[in-house]
Amino acid sequence: MSDSSARALRVTVTIGTAPQRMLELASPVLCGSGRAADVRVIDPGVAPLMLRLTREGDRVVAIAAAPGVTVDGVPAAVDQPVVVTGKAIQVGPARLVVAPWSQAPDADAARTDSLARELMRDLLGDQSPPPPELVIEGGPAAGQRLALPGVGARVVIGRGDSGWVVLDPDLSRSHAVIEHRADGAWLRDLESKNGTRVNGVLAPIAEPGVVLSEGAIITLGKTTIRYRDPAAAALGGAAAMLVADTHTKTTGAAIPVDVPPRWPIAVAAVVAAAAFALVIVLLAGG
Repeated sequence: MSDSSARALRVTVTIGTAPQRMLELASPVLCGSGRAADVRVIDPGVAPLMLRLTREGDRVVAIAAAPGVTVDGVPAAVDQPVVVTGKAIQVGPARLVVAPWSQAPDADAARTDSLARELMRDLLGDQSPPPPELVIEGGPAAGQRLALPGVGARVVIGRGDSGWVVLDPDLSRSHAVIEHRADGAWLRDLESKNGTRVNGVLAPIAEPGVVLSEGAIITLGKTTIRYRDPAAAALGGAAAMLVADTHTKTTGAAIPVDVPPRWPIAVAAVVAAAAFALVIVLLAGG
């Protein structure tokens, strides 16, 4: 087993009644509401850093960085290591189950942001933003668009024999594929004649491919496609409200929050629901 494989963790995340999301992440895994977290949960009861998960051989050890973490229903003492392999860990509204994993994951900032957007959809439930969308901005099929199906879906892009037919003579019949995984949308080239680029960089042929960040530009043939994820705006709004709420509680002074106008009701619903959960379980912010 390679050194990177020996540090890999499989994390199963469940929020409410949303489907489980199974992730492969590199140890250590940080959980919290902050930008540095690998599993980012935007919630007033979740500190920027709540939990650190580390693989030690065939077991997983957790260290709570702030009050409010429970393991199998028992509050975890801050800064005290506890073995959590296969146990239920509660971090705010998120339930995590962690186990060692035998493959080396590919973790980066873009993937972490993508995962945060998917978890935001779980938090919002019926009020979640529309699904990610592919919009053709240049080329023979300019103006064409496609809403990306839900998690588990696979869309092949090409000029024929594809799930999304784009009439560009410079495309292969099956040119590229986008897979909507638990941690976001991943693209890879299908050994096309002219290749596929994401933000100017050649996309890989090998799995898992490259994760698509909000606003990413996909270039294939004469066609330019932009990847749009409305959850990015909702995530930014919720994060801004969380920062403002924390600042107000700490200093007693309010700060202005610039929330995108499309999502104030949805974001407010998330914060209100999370605040209610906060009262029930007496979570303490970090």
